[in-house]
Amino acid sequence: MELKDKKVFITGGTRGIGFELAKLFSQEGSKVAIGGRNQQKLNEISEAYPHIGTIFFDALSKESYAEVVNQLQHALGGLDILVNNAAILYSGNFTESTFNTETIEKEVFTNVTAPIMLIKVLLPLLTQHHETAIVNITSGVAYMPMPSLPVYSATKAALQSFTISLRYNLTQTKIKVVEALPPLVATEMTENLPGKAKAMTKMTAQKCASSIIKGIKSDRQTIDIGSSKSLYIGRRLFPSIVQNQLNKM
Repeated sequence: MELKDKKVFITGGTRGIGFELAKLFSQEGSKVAIGGRNQQKLNEISEAYPHIGTIFFDALSKESYAEVVNQLQHALGGLDILVNNAAILYSGNFTESTFNTETIEKEVFTNVTAPIMLIKVLLPLLTQHHETAIVNITSGVAYMPMPSLPVYSATKAALQSFTISLRYNLTQTKIKVVEALPPLVATEMTENLPGKAKAMTKMTAQKCASSIIKGIKSDRQTIDIGSSKSLYIGRRLFPSIVQNQLNKM
């Protein structure tokens, strides 16, 4: 897929993988807007990177979905590529107080409901152009869960399932549906992981974003990155052994 002159919207784009993707898309000649709910951070990025557009988008707010189409028309003049990158993560044993009805609802809505709703809202924009794409960022734990990330693992598996269904639903359109599966990446979200996961070597956000860009340009439907490839193979060949290792993290 040619990225030059593409109009790209990235959720969760103020930091981590999303921000690195925004910079790389821009270097490829795309017109980019990032979405986030931290207005101060959006303002800082707008000042430091005037070529990257910013849109206030709160995945938990119904008003954001009602306004996003007009905001994208204003910022980009349309849409060619939607990158559903925004996600949150709560770690630990599910029996701990970290997990309560509020955090569970927030994690499930942000990681699953929000990208599905956003795709539905933005489909009319994506169907207006010849070559467009939806890129859903899941995770290697979509293949096999990490019990120390119980809800997060489940949400990424759910988004993977939806992505496969969506790809089939859109076979009669020009919209490509891509799933990118990062490994453990060094971001603010993964700083406080428990147990062995905290000490694991993490891929840089820049390297992960670079792999995603290469995959999109190569028209790959599934972009397995780093150890995510091993989880895919492990699920097929040695599921009990691999799951036992994940249970210890």
